[in-house]
Amino acid sequence: MQEYQIETEEAALELIENLTEQAWAKIEERIMYALKTFIEELLEEELSQRLKAAKYERTEGREGYRGGHHERSLATRFGHIGDLPVPRPARGPAPFAPFDRYERRRWDVDAAVGKMFLLGVSTRKIKGVIKDIFGIPVSAQTVSKTTAFLEEELQHYRERELSGDVDSCF
Repeated sequence: MQEYQIETEEAALELIENLTEQAWAKIEERIMYALKTFIEELLEEELSQRLKAAKYERTEGREGYRGGHHERSLATRFGHIGDLPVPRPARGPAPFAPFDRYERRRWDVDAAVGKMFLLGVSTRKIKGVIKDIFGIPVSAQTVSKTTAFLEEELQHYRERELSGDVDSCF
């Protein structure tokens, strides 16, 4: 009878663990959906302000027309957002406030890559960790570009002017 109780406890613990994983997966799914929806609304609102007219709105002060959408992906600290519809005006490119024109990763994702590299993590391991955390693979070239930016920052740090009396600090 004791063995049956242990199997039941193990099954109950496994069931609880599975339910916990499913709950967190659902939470992550809803957070990513809310984030994607928020960014879409933000982009639509920004284009409406730029054109001085909402979708399907006819106004005297209108300064252009909508030209559909194009899809892109964006890696954020919260995860990867795929198939993000970005509205575009009918004429000319439109930069948006939430991200740069060709940006595929937010700066904080690149900062995480750079920090891992500075801590001595190999490029191959960085690729795996970033894929696990943010849901996107990064190439060795991405790691190199990120560290090149860090080298520029380090150069600015080394060449900055020091203010104050250094001897008074000791």
